[in-house]
Amino acid sequence: MALSPAEKQKRYRDRKRAATKGPGDASVAAQAVPFFQFYVEDGNTDGVVIPLRLAGIKPPEFLNDQPAQFPHDLAGVDLPAASNSIARAELTIECLLDAAGALAGIVHRYKQSEIKARIAEIEQADLSDPIAKKQALADIVRLQKMLDQLSKQVRWTFPQWKVAGD
Repeated sequence: MALSPAEKQKRYRDRKRAATKGPGDASVAAQAVPFFQFYVEDGNTDGVVIPLRLAGIKPPEFLNDQPAQFPHDLAGVDLPAASNSIARAELTIECLLDAAGALAGIVHRYKQSEIKARIAEIEQADLSDPIAKKQALADIVRLQKMLDQLSKQVRWTFPQWKVAGD
């Protein structure tokens, strides 16, 4: 049976996605020193350790070139392959980005909910006093500006850490 254009496009995207998740980074052939040795000698590891410790997160340790070891409670989950220290570092980056995005979404929804609740309270309040009404309108304008600010996306830039083939 012939494939519809949508099915062809989906299969094409799946092939492209599989190719990028293929057998690792294209720079592997150029890596003579294992990542864990470079990491230990790099003078910028405090830039990783301090922010994570401030957030109450145990920083990753790259003491050897062993594969990643996952907690037993993740059994049954499709776990990524992280066969050495560089793959573990890349996995850590991806997991931290995923977690940061999810947490940012939760904080975003919380703030929107609270701001909308304050606006609703102001709208339900007795505004017969002109001074109170003026203050309430100013508060609503301020809260609306906060909602407008929350409706925007932010972008953080990072150095490229993945290298694709050809």
